[in-house]
Amino acid sequence: MNALVNSQYEALNALKRGYEDRTGRSMPIRFEKYTGQENEEDKIRIQEARPHILLTNFMMLEMMLLRPQESAFVDKEHSNLQFLVLDELHMYRGRQGADVAMLLRRLKERCGNPRVRHIGTSATMVADRTAPASERRRAVADFATRLFGSDIAPSNIIEETLRPITTTEPPPTRSDLSLALNQPVPQTAAELLASPLTAWIESAVGL
Repeated sequence: MNALVNSQYEALNALKRGYEDRTGRSMPIRFEKYTGQENEEDKIRIQEARPHILLTNFMMLEMMLLRPQESAFVDKEHSNLQFLVLDELHMYRGRQGADVAMLLRRLKERCGNPRVRHIGTSATMVADRTAPASERRRAVADFATRLFGSDIAPSNIIEETLRPITTTEPPPTRSDLSLALNQPVPQTAAELLASPLTAWIESAVGL
């Protein structure tokens, strides 16, 4: 769980650096990670200056609902919780899924915002990729509805589709690749994307 939090934190730091390099201004959105890895000094600092985005895990969230010094993260008088985001949604199954589902209901009752937005992400939520899109979205919506305790419509499920960037059609044959090896190196982006070698690298390595 902490490895995922650390990865998200580094991704946000990369966005922060990019924003500040482009604009010359400080990032207006503050974010912090709050797990068992942070020392007491950092936790006190975060408690006193709560960020816009708090990265944590469900074990620490459980503690926030219990410990008075962290109540401002979750109480309706101070928290102003607008979004509740769960990454790797497929992890929350079985007993762990039931525990997290109950935890989320407690959090929503405590924060006092019945209109909090629920966001879940997963690259492997639906195992049967051959099922029709409507069935896939329905399966994910039903799962998310049970987990978040709020009605999630299938129309709110967003799927991802990989699209190749190369323009070679059909896929290059062995002879196409052999011929391409003896051709001049592509000089423009269009030539690179039209190269059989690029198409082979994208399909065999990239995807």
